[in-house]
Amino acid sequence: MMATTEDAKGEKLRRLLGYLAVDSRNSRLLIDASDAALEFGDFEQAKSLLERARALEPQNGALRFRFSHILLAGGEYEAARTLLLDLTATEGGAHPAFLYNLAYAQFGCDRMAEALATLKCIPPSGQPQLPQYALLLAKTLYFSGQVVQALEPLRAYLRRPPSEIQERGLCGLILFDNDNGSGNVELAHTLAKEALSTNLADPFAHLVLGSIELGRQQPEAARPYLLSLVEAQPTWGRAWSALGYMELLNLHLTKARVHFQKAVQYMPNHVGTWQGLAWTEILLKDFAAARAAVQSAMALDRTFSENHGTLAVIEIFDGRPELAEPEIKRGLRLDPKSPSSQYARSLLLTRMGDEEAGNKLIQRIVKDSGLQDGRLIAAMQARARQSNGGGTMFLPAPGNARKH
Repeated sequence: MMATTEDAKGEKLRRLLGYLAVDSRNSRLLIDASDAALEFGDFEQAKSLLERARALEPQNGALRFRFSHILLAGGEYEAARTLLLDLTATEGGAHPAFLYNLAYAQFGCDRMAEALATLKCIPPSGQPQLPQYALLLAKTLYFSGQVVQALEPLRAYLRRPPSEIQERGLCGLILFDNDNGSGNVELAHTLAKEALSTNLADPFAHLVLGSIELGRQQPEAARPYLLSLVEAQPTWGRAWSALGYMELLNLHLTKARVHFQKAVQYMPNHVGTWQGLAWTEILLKDFAAARAAVQSAMALDRTFSENHGTLAVIEIFDGRPELAEPEIKRGLRLDPKSPSSQYARSLLLTRMGDEEAGNKLIQRIVKDSGLQDGRLIAAMQARARQSNGGGTMFLPAPGNARKH
């Protein structure tokens, strides 16, 4: 039977360890054995072997740099960062590979500003030597909140040969979060599927595929992706937020509330999740809780039109329509296509007796809006009509609204 690749790697490591048993102070053998252990996936042995080589040559800068590879491979980012910064001071590490390792360590330590500054020190002439440079730049931009800016280096990276593309799930997520109608979602879907074909547990791929199904208003298709995601990543706020939207689309409101509350616990600075919680509280007729959720979103971004539109909707349902108009005007001034602001305007029209005009405005909102809020309004309206015998969702007085 032909030996597998893993068998061959293991045999190579055993052979080198055998040589070391009779020549334990051979630096070259220690380095080769360390490389073999790393290739075999035994990080601790690789680290131990290279530490022995460093003890023989403590001033060898090349060995210290090689040791940073071991630390990075083992996820010891802070130790790698410390070592590489020390090398910068003592060895003048301006080589592109050296700077790349330092940026990688800084990224692993969640020091995104440092990582970006280091990556910018790598000249264009040095970047072709680093096959994963564009990916690291895209990831660093993305996780530092520069989502749009991450798209250009990511697209450059994806032009590489398919065999060189790594972290396909994360690449798909960056594309998905840059949905601009240019095929990003379709490519994100492809990359996420490819990621799961090699790693069934890839969290980014699960999030992409679940979110795409939510965008298609297919909550049950999203369910297996999102449930497996929160099981594997129980403190990832975005996973709980997606699960909350899934239950909100199903109008499983108590479950949606619990999921959104967990999401804002782990991710308190995400406006869209506070919005999801607000809409859930609206449907549960807890207008005080809905208002509190919107105020939390407003504290994060008063220029987001949906905050004002959602607050206007709350004021209408809470029996204070006179307070809604100023919020509607603010929302529409910030974004004339704001779905929640237009929806609030339609509610005022229907309350004044012009139900036809209100329903036409709702239809226009859903048609014109590419935002999830508009699609969510449509989905909730459709489900409410089915359960309320064909009536418009929010026409009844708040006391007669459907209970869940």
